[in-house]
Amino acid sequence: MITPLVFKGHTCRLFLSTLFSILALLAFAGINTQAQAATINVATGGDLQAALDAAQPGDTILLEAGASFIGSFTLPFKASSSSAFITIRTSTPDSLLPPPGTRITPAFSPLLPKLLSPGQGLSALKTASGAHHYRLIGLEFSTVRPTDLVYDLIALGEANSNQSQLSQVPHHLSLDRCYLHAWPDQELKRGISLN
Repeated sequence: MITPLVFKGHTCRLFLSTLFSILALLAFAGINTQAQAATINVATGGDLQAALDAAQPGDTILLEAGASFIGSFTLPFKASSSSAFITIRTSTPDSLLPPPGTRITPAFSPLLPKLLSPGQGLSALKTASGAHHYRLIGLEFSTVRPTDLVYDLIALGEANSNQSQLSQVPHHLSLDRCYLHAWPDQELKRGISLN
């Protein structure tokens, strides 16, 4: 049995006064009990999916400029009500990219990390059910070889029973200055599918 803690009169006032003093001291000292946003660096040969799985709202994943990451990567669902975005971006500074709202051109390819589908019908990037608040900046999407079969380079959401309720629909997804392309003679159904 748990006995409730009861304070009476002066003891209660002393306890509350001490508690408020401690909180004020922590605030004055600049101690922040909130989690700080992290920057996760992923270099050539690094594990991009592990970085995506570990990232929390507010974090930034910096991918090495020009590095290639081969796989079908998934933006995971994060059980968070936060409206902070997880940003996945090139390590290239913004000053070397075209300004936001400007279409990127193939000339910027050397500055962009490449997410490459291995083919076999797999997207280079897809979303898990309900994934939300992801921002992609300065990334290139393609396939490893011109003969690789891919239907959608990026698949946002699914057109199947895995997405039968509104809560399963991915949302708040932003692609900014990303370069999506097939090889010159390659057949590709979609650059981005959005369900």
